[in-house]
Amino acid sequence: MGREDGDLPGDAEAAVAFEMSEERYRALRERHPSLTYEGFTAEEREGNLVCHFEFSLEEGPTFRPALSIPLPTEGGGVPSGALKALVFRIGLVELISYWKAACPPRVVLRAGKLGAEEAAWWRWVWFHGLGEFFYLNKIGAEIDTFLTLEQDAAAPDWPLLPASGGKGILVPIGGGKDSLVTLDLLRGHRDEVSCFLLGRTRAQAESVRLMGYGEAQVIQGRRAIAPELLELNRQGYLNGHTPFSAMLGYVTALTAALHGRRYIALSNESSASEPTVPGTEVNHQFSKGWEFERRFAAELGRIAPGISYFSLLRPWNELRIAERFARIPGALGVFRSCNVGSRDDRWCGKCPKCLFVDILLAPFVGRAERSAVFGGFPPLEEASLQPIFDELTGVAATKPFECVGEVGEVRAALALALEKGEAPVLVRDFASGHGEKLPSAEEAAGVLRFFNDRNGVPAHLLPLLT
Repeated sequence: MGREDGDLPGDAEAAVAFEMSEERYRALRERHPSLTYEGFTAEEREGNLVCHFEFSLEEGPTFRPALSIPLPTEGGGVPSGALKALVFRIGLVELISYWKAACPPRVVLRAGKLGAEEAAWWRWVWFHGLGEFFYLNKIGAEIDTFLTLEQDAAAPDWPLLPASGGKGILVPIGGGKDSLVTLDLLRGHRDEVSCFLLGRTRAQAESVRLMGYGEAQVIQGRRAIAPELLELNRQGYLNGHTPFSAMLGYVTALTAALHGRRYIALSNESSASEPTVPGTEVNHQFSKGWEFERRFAAELGRIAPGISYFSLLRPWNELRIAERFARIPGALGVFRSCNVGSRDDRWCGKCPKCLFVDILLAPFVGRAERSAVFGGFPPLEEASLQPIFDELTGVAATKPFECVGEVGEVRAALALALEKGEAPVLVRDFASGHGEKLPSAEEAAGVLRFFNDRNGVPAHLLPLLT
């Protein structure tokens, strides 16, 4: 990010910005003292489970976001009461996006009940999932005081799911390199795999097609944001990053329950656990990190026993994933990871994600092929991206607020690229100005061989990664 996100304590401009943000935060909390999760509906409609949620902001609008999941054509399904236990929790994680607009100090639950331990879990997810939001908006929130979670005595207590005897693997597909590598690793388990798409971009559809999956093995959900939230954003209410992967976790859990799937195989790497702001717990990828995965898997095991949630790529870092990705025929022409250009199905070539991907590919993919990926000019050749490059390589104080890897593996990628003879302008300048920060060839090769033992990969799938 730019300078406004990296100001040091004591900077006069930063102090003023902090005071203005705190004042705005307090003013919105006074104007809107509560947000109530009123209820939800879940009904079958034209072969889909269609869910609507209702949240009301005191002295503000009522929000009605929606979710649709295809039902299995035969078999599958869970009892209606137990199904609602998962739908209720999807609403809870959706609620975070609507809460952040005004940050009301009270959240009232009328749609369902939580036990004390689960309420503590939600407070943890809520606070750390909004860590980037608090940091960039310069809000000094504290986990014990940022909200009060109140439960209506008349709220229903939804029964938990029965023990599942499901089979097969549900793989969420985002359209980037990681989910392609997961499908590539699972080639020998093709008959067990179902691909889950939330929405449908060209990159998602082409990833599935490239790896040989037909429509019969695709489950496509749809999510609709309440337009009232977008209107508040236009009016200047608070906005920022929320834990999307936490929402995806609960949605895939509902999908797995409906379709009788045993495993949910994410594609989150070891690197996702590194804080974006060194020395803090602020992490853009909080809900992709190991601690979230570990705790969510335990929580899911309690409310939906028999469904296992894990990331197949957790043992590997971004560099090792990139090396495997580069060996998948046709993958370079299919994947997309750029958020700036996502709506237009393109790489913008100017953002932190584009530059990071180019860095990862440089040791394994030649300049001509990388040029084709980014529309004619690799980001590593763009001198104007030096400030972002400094953030990625650890020269700047913070990493970009994007899904990017660790500083150590970025430097290892640069060393491997130089060893291969790839020396784009940004790599060449870094080598001349910060050569002491580059690992040796042997050290870089060690980063490439990295294997993280802290993972939840089932024992029968672990050999795929070794």
